[in-house]
Amino acid sequence: MTDGDDSSSPARASSPGALPSKSVAHAKVALHLQRLVATAATSAAIATGCGFAVVDPVPPPARCPNLAEQLTVTGSYVMGANGLEIHVTITAPANRTDVSFADPVSVEGGTLVSSSPGAELALTLTPQANMTLINVNISVSCKESKTTPQKMLVVLTLPAVPKAGDTVTGTVNQQY
Repeated sequence: MTDGDDSSSPARASSPGALPSKSVAHAKVALHLQRLVATAATSAAIATGCGFAVVDPVPPPARCPNLAEQLTVTGSYVMGANGLEIHVTITAPANRTDVSFADPVSVEGGTLVSSSPGAELALTLTPQANMTLINVNISVSCKESKTTPQKMLVVLTLPAVPKAGDTVTGTVNQQY
C-alpha cells in the first residue's frame, strides 16, 4: 500500500473518525458554500430593511421651532361663484419677518379653489357636504429651515350648518 490519496486504502478506511480525502474536500466545499449563502442572505436582509428597527425613533428636530403656536388662522364663509366658500388667511406674528408660506397645499375634507402663498397664506376652499373639520397641509419656511420647508397641519373647525358670514376657527400643528 502506498501513502497516496487512494480512498480505498484499507489503512485509512479502518482508522476511526477518518474520512477519505475526497469526502473531506467535498465537506470543505459544502461548508464554504453554506457560509456564502448565509452571508448573502444576511446582506440581502440588511439591504431590504428586513429585521429589527428602532421601536421608538426620535423625531427629527423642528426646522421652525415653536412657529406653529405663533401662527394665526382666521376664516369665514363667503358666497362664491360655486356657492359657499371659505376664505382662510394664515399669518405669522409681525416680529417673524423670516416666515414665508409656499406651495404645495393639500386639503382633506374640501377642495382647494385658490392659494396665494407669500408672507401670509390666503386660501379659498369649498368644503365637502356635512363636514365639520377640514385638514389643510401647508409648507412654511423660516430662517431655521434654510432650504427645506416645515410641514404643518391646519385643522379648520366648521359650523354644523354654515351660512355666509360664519366664522371658521383653526389650529396649527407642527409635523415632523
